[in-house]
Amino acid sequence: MKKIIVILTIFSLLSFVSNDCKKLNDGNYKVEYDPMFEKYPSFSFIIKDHEFILKQHDSISNLKIEWLSNCAFRVIGFTQPKEPLSDFQKGFYSSGKPYYEITKVQNDTTYFIFRKNLHIQIYSGKFIRTKN
Repeated sequence: MKKIIVILTIFSLLSFVSNDCKKLNDGNYKVEYDPMFEKYPSFSFIIKDHEFILKQHDSISNLKIEWLSNCAFRVIGFTQPKEPLSDFQKGFYSSGKPYYEITKVQNDTTYFIFRKNLHIQIYSGKFIRTKN
Protein backbone atom coordinates (compact mmCIF):
# COMPACT_ATOMS: atom_id res chain seq x y z
CA MET A 1 0.00 0.00 0.00
CA LYS A 2 2.86 2.37 0.81
CA LYS A 3 4.34 1.76 -2.67
CA ILE A 4 1.09 2.76 -4.34
CA ILE A 5 0.87 5.97 -2.34
CA VAL A 6 4.51 6.82 -3.13
CA ILE A 7 4.00 6.13 -6.85
CA LEU A 8 0.84 8.26 -6.98
CA THR A 9 2.62 11.07 -5.15
CA ILE A 10 5.54 10.95 -7.59
CA PHE A 11 3.20 11.06 -10.61
CA SER A 12 1.31 13.98 -9.10
CA LEU A 13 4.53 15.91 -8.53
CA LEU A 14 5.85 15.13 -12.01
CA SER A 15 2.68 16.37 -13.68
CA PHE A 16 2.81 19.51 -11.54
CA VAL A 17 6.46 20.21 -12.41
CA SER A 18 6.14 19.28 -16.11
CA ASN A 19 3.64 22.11 -16.77
CA ASP A 20 6.45 24.52 -17.62
CA CYS A 21 4.54 26.53 -20.19
CA LYS A 22 3.12 29.97 -20.83
CA LYS A 23 1.44 31.85 -23.65
CA LEU A 24 3.66 33.09 -26.47
CA ASN A 25 4.38 36.79 -26.25
CA ASP A 26 3.77 39.12 -29.17
CA GLY A 27 6.70 38.96 -31.59
CA ASN A 28 8.35 37.17 -34.50
CA TYR A 29 8.96 33.42 -34.42
CA LYS A 30 10.61 30.84 -36.63
CA VAL A 31 9.82 27.14 -36.45
CA GLU A 32 12.44 24.42 -36.13
CA TYR A 33 11.10 20.88 -36.38
CA ASP A 34 12.40 17.91 -34.43
CA PRO A 35 14.74 15.73 -36.57
CA MET A 36 12.06 13.21 -37.54
CA PHE A 37 9.97 16.03 -39.09
CA GLU A 38 12.78 18.08 -40.66
CA LYS A 39 11.44 17.62 -44.21
CA TYR A 40 8.18 19.39 -43.39
CA PRO A 41 7.75 22.80 -45.08
CA SER A 42 9.31 25.58 -43.03
CA PHE A 43 7.36 28.59 -41.84
CA SER A 44 7.59 31.54 -39.53
CA PHE A 45 4.92 33.67 -37.92
CA ILE A 46 4.19 36.83 -36.01
CA ILE A 47 1.89 37.05 -33.02
CA LYS A 48 0.29 40.44 -32.54
CA ASP A 49 -2.54 40.58 -30.01
CA HIS A 50 -4.93 37.83 -31.18
CA GLU A 51 -3.56 37.77 -34.71
CA PHE A 52 -1.36 34.97 -36.07
CA ILE A 53 0.45 36.18 -39.21
CA LEU A 54 1.75 33.12 -41.05
CA LYS A 55 4.73 33.51 -43.40
CA GLN A 56 5.22 30.49 -45.61
CA HIS A 57 7.30 30.60 -48.81
CA ASP A 58 6.32 33.89 -50.46
CA SER A 59 2.83 34.12 -48.99
CA ILE A 60 1.50 35.81 -45.86
CA SER A 61 -1.80 34.81 -44.23
CA ASN A 62 -3.54 36.78 -41.50
CA LEU A 63 -5.13 34.25 -39.15
CA LYS A 64 -6.44 34.30 -35.60
CA ILE A 65 -4.96 32.65 -32.53
CA GLU A 66 -7.30 31.05 -29.99
CA TRP A 67 -5.71 30.25 -26.63
CA LEU A 68 -7.18 27.09 -25.15
CA SER A 69 -5.03 27.49 -22.01
CA ASN A 70 -1.57 28.86 -21.17
CA CYS A 71 -0.22 25.58 -22.59
CA ALA A 72 -2.29 25.20 -25.78
CA PHE A 73 -3.55 27.23 -28.70
CA ARG A 74 -5.29 26.75 -32.01
CA VAL A 75 -4.82 28.78 -35.19
CA ILE A 76 -8.15 29.72 -36.76
CA GLY A 77 -8.33 30.09 -40.53
CA PHE A 78 -5.95 27.40 -41.79
CA THR A 79 -7.22 25.94 -45.05
CA GLN A 80 -6.76 22.49 -46.48
CA PRO A 81 -3.78 22.30 -48.87
CA LYS A 82 -4.70 22.26 -52.56
CA GLU A 83 -2.30 19.50 -53.67
CA PRO A 84 -3.67 15.94 -53.88
CA LEU A 85 -3.98 14.38 -50.44
CA SER A 86 -3.87 10.74 -49.41
CA ASP A 87 -6.88 9.29 -47.56
CA PHE A 88 -4.84 9.47 -44.36
CA GLN A 89 -4.10 13.19 -44.88
CA LYS A 90 -7.73 13.91 -45.75
CA GLY A 91 -8.70 12.43 -42.38
CA PHE A 92 -6.58 15.01 -40.57
CA TYR A 93 -8.29 17.91 -42.32
CA SER A 94 -11.84 16.61 -42.27
CA SER A 95 -12.25 15.80 -38.59
CA GLY A 96 -11.25 17.60 -35.45
CA LYS A 97 -9.30 20.78 -34.89
CA PRO A 98 -5.52 20.40 -34.53
CA TYR A 99 -3.81 22.49 -31.86
CA TYR A 100 -0.35 23.35 -30.55
CA GLU A 101 0.58 22.12 -27.09
CA ILE A 102 3.41 24.00 -25.39
CA THR A 103 5.56 21.54 -23.46
CA LYS A 104 8.45 23.67 -22.22
CA VAL A 105 9.76 27.23 -22.33
CA GLN A 106 13.44 28.20 -22.06
CA ASN A 107 14.27 31.88 -22.62
CA ASP A 108 13.25 32.64 -26.25
CA THR A 109 12.64 28.98 -27.18
CA THR A 110 9.24 27.34 -26.79
CA TYR A 111 8.98 23.57 -27.33
CA PHE A 112 5.72 22.31 -28.78
CA ILE A 113 3.76 19.35 -30.11
CA PHE A 114 1.24 19.93 -32.89
CA ARG A 115 -1.59 17.51 -32.11
CA LYS A 116 -4.68 16.22 -33.82
CA ASN A 117 -5.98 15.22 -30.41
CA LEU A 118 -4.56 13.99 -27.12
CA HIS A 119 -3.35 10.74 -28.71
CA ILE A 120 -2.24 11.75 -32.21
CA GLN A 121 0.84 13.88 -32.82
CA ILE A 122 1.20 15.52 -36.24
CA TYR A 123 4.67 17.00 -35.67
CA SER A 124 6.82 18.61 -32.97
CA GLY A 125 9.64 21.09 -32.63
CA LYS A 126 10.31 24.51 -31.23
CA PHE A 127 9.27 28.10 -31.79
CA ILE A 128 12.27 30.41 -31.57
CA ARG A 129 11.58 34.09 -30.96
CA THR A 130 13.62 36.23 -33.34
CA LYS A 131 14.61 39.88 -33.17
CA ASN A 132 13.02 40.95 -36.51
